[in-house]
Parts: sequence; structure tokens; C-alpha cells
Amino acid sequence: MMKQGPSFQLNAGNSFKFILSQNSNEYQAFQVGAWARFANRYETPEQTGILVDAAILSTRFDYNNFSLGFSYDINVSDLATASNGNGAFEFALVYKICNEERRKLYCPRF
Repeated sequence: MMKQGPSFQLNAGNSFKFILSQNSNEYQAFQVGAWARFANRYETPEQTGILVDAAILSTRFDYNNFSLGFSYDINVSDLATASNGNGAFEFALVYKICNEERRKLYCPRF
């Protein structure tokens, strides 16, 4: 949850991970998820409420220490008018710097 002044945002949902291969030399997994973004409607102190702002679809592929993710936010609130009905694409490329032998650092896989 993020909060700033009278405004807040909460993303709630779930992802499902499918492990494709896991051994000492290689790790591969695929993940899909769906989320909803909740926010408050703050017009005046007397006119407040909670609305569902967006539906979010996400996917990710993991290969050893690399991850490649993609998500798309679909506006379902009044903001759809401001964005001309377009959602937002998001790409992520992640590299985890883990080496248990040298750094004594444990990197869990989520």
C-alpha cells in the first residue's frame, strides 16, 4: 500500500508460478498473474470513497539469475477517459547478483 496525504493506492492479486526445470545447473520458471489496483476517490473531505482504478495482467519468465517480465494495466475507472482508453505497458529485465560461496548472500526465488 502506498499513501501520500489523503491519497492511497493498493494493488491486490495473485501470481502463479510454474517451474519448468530446476537442477544444480539450470532454473527456468514461468509466472502469470492478475491484479486489481484500488485507490481512493478524494474530491472533498465529505466526498470520498474507494474505487477500482485498474486491472493488471502480468507474466514473467525466469532463467537462472535473469528474469524478463511484462505487464499491462487496463484502466477501468474514469481515468480511462484521460488515457483515451489505453492502458500502460511495463517491461522489466532483472539480473540477480547472487553468489553464495563468495558473498554469503542468500537470494530466494519468488
